[in-house]
Amino acid sequence: MPKNDDLKRVVIEKPCAWGPFGAKGFSETAMTALGPAIVNAIYNAIGIRIYNGFLSPAVILRAIEKAKGQTDVL
Repeated sequence: MPKNDDLKRVVIEKPCAWGPFGAKGFSETAMTALGPAIVNAIYNAIGIRIYNGFLSPAVILRAIEKAKGQTDVL
């Protein structure tokens, strides 16, 4: 997280026509792909698809132990 002093505040005089209350957003599209990319990277690394939505080392280890050669178990 950047320090508050490192942020630059900009006043936008022309509101965005399709944003809520004229707001303009950024990085929302980059954030929506992050979760699926991580899940797919784990699948490519260990060969097991995890569907439960929360990833932690314990969940990944449990999936590996439960699978024992199977895929798409959680």
